[in-house]
Amino acid sequence: MPCAATPLLQPGAHLTLTSWRAKYPQHYDEVFDCIHRRLQKNGYATKLDLNGLIAWKHVRTARWMRDLNCMAETRVKEITSDAFAHSTDAERREALLPLPGFRRGKAFTSALLAAWDPQTYGVYDRFSLAARFNVVSTACSCSWDLLDTYEAHLRLMADELAHQTQKSWYPRHVDMALYEMGWEGDVAMRKAAHSLD
Repeated sequence: MPCAATPLLQPGAHLTLTSWRAKYPQHYDEVFDCIHRRLQKNGYATKLDLNGLIAWKHVRTARWMRDLNCMAETRVKEITSDAFAHSTDAERREALLPLPGFRRGKAFTSALLAAWDPQTYGVYDRFSLAARFNVVSTACSCSWDLLDTYEAHLRLMADELAHQTQKSWYPRHVDMALYEMGWEGDVAMRKAAHSLD
C-alpha cells in the first residue's frame, strides 16, 4: 500500500535532517565503509565482514552469532553472493535467510544490505524509527516496523531531500541523520529522567 503522505517530509524537515546529518560522528562509519568497499570488490560477504558489521551494529552476544561463526566461509560467501545477485529487495532478503541472524532480525539484514549498497539501503535502527516522528508528515500512517516499508520511506525521504537541498541524499544518509537525532533525543530523555530521581 502506498504512503498517503505527499510530500512525506514536514515543512522544514530538510533543514533539520541536514543539520543532524552534519552531527553524525565523522569516524563512526569507518568499519562500515571498509566493509562496503570489500563487498563491492568481492561481490560477497565473508565471516569477517559479517562479524565486523555485528561489532559495528553493537549486537550483543547471541546464539545466532555462534551459529554464524560455525558456518563454513564458503557457504557464507555463496549465500551473500547469491543475495547480491538478485534484483529485488524481497529476493535479496529471502536469499539471506539461511544465514543465522537474518531469519527474524531487520537490523542486521539492513546493515549488510546498506554496507553493500548505501545508495539504495539504510540501516534499520530503533533510534531512527523514533526520530522519524520529528520530520515525517502526520499523514503517514505506515508501519515502519516492516523492513520493506522502512526502506521505501528512506528512499522517498532521500528523493525529497535531494530535490529540496540540491545535494545528493541516499537512504543511508537519511538513516544517519535520523539515527543521530534519535540517539541525542534518547540521551536527553535519559538525562531528564535521571534528574527527576
